[in-house]
Amino acid sequence: MSSPFIVSRSPGAAPLLAEIWALWLLTGCASRAPVTTGSVEVVRAEPNIARAWEALEAGADGLDVPPRRRALSVLITLSPDGQVQRWAARGLWDPSPYVQRSVAAAMADRLPEPETLGALQAFVSREGLDPYTRCGVAAALARAGDASTAPVIQDALEAEFEDWLQAPCALALAQMASLQPLTPAGGVSPRQALSAIIAAGELPLELSFIDDLGRSGLPGLGKELLAIMDVVEPELQLALAAAALRLGESGGADHLRRALSAEDIELQLEAIDFLLTLPPEAAAGPLRRASGSVKTVARLALIELGEDDLELAVQSLLALDREVRAQATRAIGGWLAQHQQAGSRRLSRLGQVALVEALQDPEDMVRLEALRALGQVGRTEDAEAIAPLIQDDALLIRIEAAAALLSLQAETTSR
Repeated sequence: MSSPFIVSRSPGAAPLLAEIWALWLLTGCASRAPVTTGSVEVVRAEPNIARAWEALEAGADGLDVPPRRRALSVLITLSPDGQVQRWAARGLWDPSPYVQRSVAAAMADRLPEPETLGALQAFVSREGLDPYTRCGVAAALARAGDASTAPVIQDALEAEFEDWLQAPCALALAQMASLQPLTPAGGVSPRQALSAIIAAGELPLELSFIDDLGRSGLPGLGKELLAIMDVVEPELQLALAAAALRLGESGGADHLRRALSAEDIELQLEAIDFLLTLPPEAAAGPLRRASGSVKTVARLALIELGEDDLELAVQSLLALDREVRAQATRAIGGWLAQHQQAGSRRLSRLGQVALVEALQDPEDMVRLEALRALGQVGRTEDAEAIAPLIQDDALLIRIEAAAALLSLQAETTSR
């Protein structure tokens, strides 16, 4: 009986995978074999959409939080309208608040669908939620233009006595107050309450909350965040700088630039990570000024934003460092997303081939990035290269392969 898998080689291929593995053995386990564009055997199979849905459902039933969180979020994002509520109910009643938050974020991306809106409103009103879960979802509703849960959030704010627990609810109410008039509690407006909490500097190590601050669009908030940089925990400073920059405060860029030139390479890399969460127009300036040991990483980040030379990212797939290969793979996906409609056909093809070949990388972190990228910018024919990974040993790989296959199918159907 013939194998369902087909091995094909990219045009102009030279060395076989055996030779690449030989290189890995010579260089040691710590530095595994990189992908080399144009010389990698690509395993292919006939895509099985039913199996992709099964892989996601198996992930949603898993005991480990990260796979369950990702599988449920993908199911909510990709399921047809009639099935979304089934997975929403599962995810919003999950015992893990991290799963609940991810599921709620996936649902918020589907707003203003009436059923999704109603489910999130009901979730915010549920008893027993921690303030960051409840009020984080309320803040997302406010950004979508809904202030109906304001009384619930006001009660949640008044039920807490510590600033760091009041903070997310004060933020949600301040956003809602910009949508409709709210009766101040004790004569203090929601915006004033938020300012007082921020000025005290008692903020939690909850990066999602800091990100919500940056996405709130509240006037003057960026200056308030910069004013407390010297009193908050060091772990929060770059997150606050990024939030301030998103809010339009150039002082946030100054903090991030200083981190990029620091002697601590971990601090430099952290600054790049935060810059990549921002819109390209805010992130590009500081990244262009990066130098020293992280210059190449910063250039890969610029490529991810659609700038610089794609060929550098493709060449970086030869790196022995798996983290560099993973970032290069992500950069190629970002560049293709920015240049799909207009750009060099040669470079686009180079990037597409590189992503498909990255699926054969021996490191899970590289293959995950390749699958995520192909789910966004893949071609119809790439489904055959993704399909074998539905049967991978790693659950997260199976989930991401299913997500990529279903995303490609949805894109093809919508054309």
